[in-house]
Amino acid sequence: MIFDGFPRTKEQALKLDKIINISKAIHLEVDDNLVLERICGRRVHMASGRSYHIKFNPPKVADIDDITGEKLVQRADDNEKTVKARLIEYKEKTGPLIDYYMSQGKIVTLNAMEDMKLIREKAIIEITGNMPVEG
Repeated sequence: MIFDGFPRTKEQALKLDKIINISKAIHLEVDDNLVLERICGRRVHMASGRSYHIKFNPPKVADIDDITGEKLVQRADDNEKTVKARLIEYKEKTGPLIDYYMSQGKIVTLNAMEDMKLIREKAIIEITGNMPVEG
């Protein structure tokens, strides 16, 4: 079972421990400036949820969904002010969580500044012990 974005605090982790045993926790380490660039450049086709990025995964025509031809939008919270506030909150609440899993030898830190496909492959290997299968 894989949890994405949960637990977010040590308190949540302690409660989760009463229900299941977490074998590994993946910590994606990334520079705040890259987080800002990735999130603020995201564009979404609201009806389908398809996600693009103005730099890393641009649509064929700027601000237009490749499949439907409809306008892409930037989510209201994908702005510098909101992202910076979320980064501060993340560090305050998640720092103790990382330490908690580290003290148990369960934390696996991956360099999330690399290519996203490579990060995904490394995470799959860490979680399953196997190379990812294409498809």
